[in-house]
Amino acid sequence: GNGPLSAFKTALADGCGLDLTLVDYQEHAIGTGADAAAAAYVEIEAADRSVHWGVGLHPNIVTASFHALLSAINRSETS
Repeated sequence: GNGPLSAFKTALADGCGLDLTLVDYQEHAIGTGADAAAAAYVEIEAADRSVHWGVGLHPNIVTASFHALLSAINRSETS
């Protein structure tokens, strides 16, 4: 992809030597109006072909997406 999440994934992969594929990404709002938060869900595939999910919550959808990716990467590194 061409968006911020793809750029963040590429930077992490290049800078940290991670071999991963972003398989799926979903997002939705939690709540309404000024108090709404964003929920982001990512699915990654690691070099060993294992699949890991991550979730991020934040008022800003881009930040929520970054948190979700980091969550999935952390899961892949600890399993």
